Amino acid sequence: MPISTGPRFSFALVLVWEPSRRIDTAAWTEDEGAWYIAHPEGEPSKVEEEGVELTEAVSQAACQSTAATWFFDSVNGRLYVHPTTSKVPSCGDFFLLSSFFEYYASHSPIICNGKYASPRLLMDSIPEISISISAYHQGGTQQGFGTVKLANADGFFDSRLSTYIYEAKFMQLKIGNVSFSASGMAMVTAYGDYQTIWSGWSGDIQWTDEFIAISTEDLRRIKG
Repeated sequence: MPISTGPRFSFALVLVWEPSRRIDTAAWTEDEGAWYIAHPEGEPSKVEEEGVELTEAVSQAACQSTAATWFFDSVNGRLYVHPTTSKVPSCGDFFLLSSFFEYYASHSPIICNGKYASPRLLMDSIPEISISISAYHQGGTQQGFGTVKLANADGFFDSRLSTYIYEAKFMQLKIGNVSFSASGMAMVTAYGDYQTIWSGWSGDIQWTDEFIAISTEDLRRIKG
């Protein structure tokens, strides 16, 4: 029987994670009512002041003239913030966070919203969703997604886990088709066609030389 040389089909997984960074201790520069800093992580997904989300302004000028807004200058890589207070952001008197999306995939190359998805997601770490009753039961159930593992043999997360806030952050797992040509080249589905199979929050993170293991909590958890 001849060996098939046609494409082989499988699936790829993408983990979306939304860590945060404290920016209230950075060295800010004042600019006509607003303040700006370099933001090498790219455009934020959100900016929070004392736990309250600020509104994304339509322009730098709009941010400068309107309190409780932020704007990302993609040309210069600057994040502009116009706080609700007149205090200097770097004074440490109030709490500022910027969040951004990171993408981790089971295959490469996968481009997600213009960003390269690092192929660190370990396929054998994706468990089935389990349902458990909390010890103090009030009629709700807690759904856990088990543990997700990301490769860390090169120490990629060693400094990131110290610089960024990864615990209790939004996570989402997506799935899409991937095919392999006869030469082994991976051809993945466009990111926009990926389907979400789970959304939740990151929990405790265990750190090893080979990987990090992230416990997860489901968004459908019913809180008392």
